[in-house]
Amino acid sequence: MNRSILLLVIALAACRNTGSPDAAQNDPSAPNKVVPTQEHEMPSDPFALPEDEWRKPDDLLTTIRSVAGHTVGNVMAGDGYYAFQFVKAGARVIATDPDPANIAAIEARKKDLGIGDDRLETRLTNGTGTGLRFAEVDEMFTSYPYMLLGMDKASRVAWVRTAREAIKPPRLVILVDFMAGVVTPKGIGTPMDQRIEVNTLMDELGEADCSDVGAYSKPLPYQFIMLALDYEGD
Repeated sequence: MNRSILLLVIALAACRNTGSPDAAQNDPSAPNKVVPTQEHEMPSDPFALPEDEWRKPDDLLTTIRSVAGHTVGNVMAGDGYYAFQFVKAGARVIATDPDPANIAAIEARKKDLGIGDDRLETRLTNGTGTGLRFAEVDEMFTSYPYMLLGMDKASRVAWVRTAREAIKPPRLVILVDFMAGVVTPKGIGTPMDQRIEVNTLMDELGEADCSDVGAYSKPLPYQFIMLALDYEGD
C-alpha cells in the first residue's frame, strides 16, 4: 500500500476513536458516564459568632440544667450574646439592660434572625435593677461582673436577695464571671479589680440565702460558672 495512503487511514481511525473528554462527559448517551454531583454546603448557624470559641456556649448549656421550655431572665444582658444562646436552646428569654444602645442592638439582631417577642422580650431598666416581676422566670442569668452589682459586700448580697424574688423555686441564679488572677488575651475579659475570688462569691451567695451553691471552672477557659439555688434534698 502507498505509504501516504496508509498514514491517512491511520489518522482517520484515530479521529474516530478519540475525542474531547469534555464532549464525552456532556454526551448523555455516552456509556459509563459519571455525572458529577453538586456539593451542598451545610447552612451556617445563624446564632454563631466569633467569640463562641472562648465563650463556649454549648459547654455552658451542658453545665446548667436544660432551659428548653423555661423562661430565663437575662439581666444586665449587654449586647444579648447569651440571650440568643438561650433562645437557641429553646427558652423564652426576657433580656434586661440599663443601656438603650444594648437594647437597640438586641432588637436589631432579633429582627435579622426573625425572632419574635414571644421568644425574646427586651426591657430597659434603671441601674442594676433586674427589671423582672415577682416569680416571673424559671432561672436568672447574668454575665455582668458580680463586683459591679454593688459598692460593697452588703449591697451585693442585697442585690442577690432582691433578684431571687423574681425566680420561681428553687430560684436558680446562674452567674458567669472571669476568674480572678487568670490572664486573658487582649480584648477578652474584665479588669482584674472587677473580678471576685470564687470562694468569696460562694460565701456572699450563701449570705443571700442560697443554700445550694456550686462553682464550675473547667467548662470555660477564662470564666467560671456559678449556680446558686435553694437546696431541694437528694
